[in-house]
Amino acid sequence: MLPLLICLLLASATADTAVTPWELAGISVTPHVQSAAMRYRTSPDPELGARVELYLRNLSHQSLRILPTLRVRFDGRSAAELLDATDWAWHDTPNAVPNGPVSVSAGGLTVWAFNSRKSAWGIGTRQVLEFGDAGAMQRLEFAIEKPSASVSAVAFLPSDESRVARMQGAPAHDGLSTLHPVRMIVRVANDTARPLRFLGVRLWIPDSNESFRALRCKSQKPEIFPTFFTG
Repeated sequence: MLPLLICLLLASATADTAVTPWELAGISVTPHVQSAAMRYRTSPDPELGARVELYLRNLSHQSLRILPTLRVRFDGRSAAELLDATDWAWHDTPNAVPNGPVSVSAGGLTVWAFNSRKSAWGIGTRQVLEFGDAGAMQRLEFAIEKPSASVSAVAFLPSDESRVARMQGAPAHDGLSTLHPVRMIVRVANDTARPLRFLGVRLWIPDSNESFRALRCKSQKPEIFPTFFTG
């Protein structure tokens, strides 16, 4: 998970805040593949999993704390059990963060991720996430599907003036020598049969510099791209 989360605005969703404090605001799936161009010393495992990131949004009007001891179950099993069964290779869920609770502000996001090894957790499967106290578990269902469009690369660039000053060896204390990004280039992979229409971009940044596990929206209104290049 990156300290900065970039969301391309292609659609919106709503949820009933009176029912659950959390919603599954989005999912990012990176399918595992085996390239025909690769040569393996031994026969590769035919089962293909996926890397999955779940974006959970706090729907309440107050900050919510996520403790490392939070009861989290995926299809009825804990992350540790899925690792022991070799269904997963690794995970980044609350139980993997022993250094204190994470506080997610109202409307904020946190991201839980796992990397699976088995086809039972690969493309075309449906899973159930449950978390909370033993007597009040929240249930969220999600499907692991190959994305039709995704952000494949992001680059942040400084101003031309700063870049030239840095190349010319400007002193470190000189403001021009400090590389602060002023431009962002986003590469989007479009696997659909038609063009995509981009509405804007919304940046999610850490609530504090101490941790990137709790994110807040930089601006409630999406920022419109000033320029577009497609090709």
